[in-house]
Amino acid sequence: TPPASISQKRAKPNFIFRFTVKCLAEGKRMPTAPTMTPEGQFTLQEATEKWAEVRQQMAAILEPLPSPNAPAIRHSIFGILSAADLIALLDAHTRYHVLRFAVATK
Repeated sequence: TPPASISQKRAKPNFIFRFTVKCLAEGKRMPTAPTMTPEGQFTLQEATEKWAEVRQQMAAILEPLPSPNAPAIRHSIFGILSAADLIALLDAHTRYHVLRFAVATK
C-alpha cells in the first residue's frame, strides 16, 4: 500500500528518472548516488538472499495497487513513481548490468 501522503496523487516521474532509465537501458555509465551503492563485500548467496528480501518488500508495495499507473512510492530523486515506473527502472537497471558485463568480459 502506498503511503497516505501520495495515495491521492498522480505518479509523475521527473526528467531525471526518464534520463536515468534511458541511460541504464543503453548501458551508459553514469554517476551513482552514494546511497544507491552497495557497501562492502558479499557472496553470491548473500546477494541472492538480499534480493529475495527486496522482492518481498516490493511485492508488498505493488500487489495492493489498483492499477500499474497508481502511485506506489515517493523516490527521493525521481519523484512519485507508479508500479509501471518501478518495473521500467528495474528492467533498465538489469539491462545496464547485462550490457556492462558484456563490455567488462571482452
